[in-house]
Amino acid sequence: MAGTKCNSCGAVHFPPRADCDQCMSSDVEWVDRESKGKIVTYTTIHAGPTGFEDVVPYTICVVELEGGGRLLGWLDEAQEEDIDIGQDVDIGLKELEGDRVIYAVRL
Repeated sequence: MAGTKCNSCGAVHFPPRADCDQCMSSDVEWVDRESKGKIVTYTTIHAGPTGFEDVVPYTICVVELEGGGRLLGWLDEAQEEDIDIGQDVDIGLKELEGDRVIYAVRL
């Protein structure tokens, strides 16, 4: 995973930003990010939006990344009773039909 780092104040951003939200500098560079974090919240989708009707039910979660930033990801291959707020997770990618790629969160 990649994010951006401000060369003026050192703030690290994910998702990547063209400008720093701390000091407003546009002097940023790409940096590699740890693909680990903790679950902040989650929900199970039973009525999927257009394009996802064929994969319900599925669980999505918000993950607080190590080093800052949050992402919304697909909780991959987990039973709801095994999920806890604050739980450590790894983040990867998951390919869906139709050349769709999403963040996959794994317990």
